[in-house]
Amino acid sequence: MFSIKPTLPMRTESRGRARALQALYAWDVRGSEALDRVATRVWDDLAVAPDERQFAGMLIRTFLQSEAQIDEQL
Repeated sequence: MFSIKPTLPMRTESRGRARALQALYAWDVRGSEALDRVATRVWDDLAVAPDERQFAGMLIRTFLQSEAQIDEQL
């Protein structure tokens, strides 16, 4: 017999990380457009909640501050 367990709601931080990754991927594919503009467009298209945007935005800003170091390590 199968048991169906209710799924737990995803935490804001987890959703925010996913939203940041979506924005980074879209930015990488588009190439020349500014990351903050790409992120806003992606999040608008997906109707991302304000709490997710806030957390994802913090991750995006952290990435932008450390972009050169991250690229160097990759």
